[in-house]
Amino acid sequence: FQAEDGIRDRSPSRGLGDVYKRQAVNYATCCSPIKGDSIISIMSYGRGLVVHNTICDSLGYYHKDNFYKSEWGEGESQSEFNSRIEIVIKNQPGALFSITSIFDKHEINIENIRIANRTKKVYTFIIDISIESSDKLKFVLAEMKTLSQVDKVKRQSINY
Repeated sequence: FQAEDGIRDRSPSRGLGDVYKRQAVNYATCCSPIKGDSIISIMSYGRGLVVHNTICDSLGYYHKDNFYKSEWGEGESQSEFNSRIEIVIKNQPGALFSITSIFDKHEINIENIRIANRTKKVYTFIIDISIESSDKLKFVLAEMKTLSQVDKVKRQSINY
């Protein structure tokens, strides 16, 4: 991605590879940004630049002088990003198979899956996945919403 020091000067976006060659770049675990999300970077002492989703709840904890306007660049070195979804499915035979077959069809790896809540009628699953972009995630979530077994599906923040 590219970063711009949007608070202290108004210079054009600069590629992190050129400007911050000796600076570590990390992805925030509070909001788990993935390629395609609207992002902002924060200079964090000891961690370098930390990339956040612009709608991250944690941004209020940082001083504005540490914010850098950022955008995703071409040829990102990281090809997959961690993301988490919450899905509520009806307690029916084949419901979980319908969900996991969508991941299989789109070659998305499930990193972790757990039951967050269960009743006689529905199960709530929290599923951690590896995915290339927010566009692909939006497409997969939209496909899941078309399934009759799905009551609700949404992206969730990963809080380790």
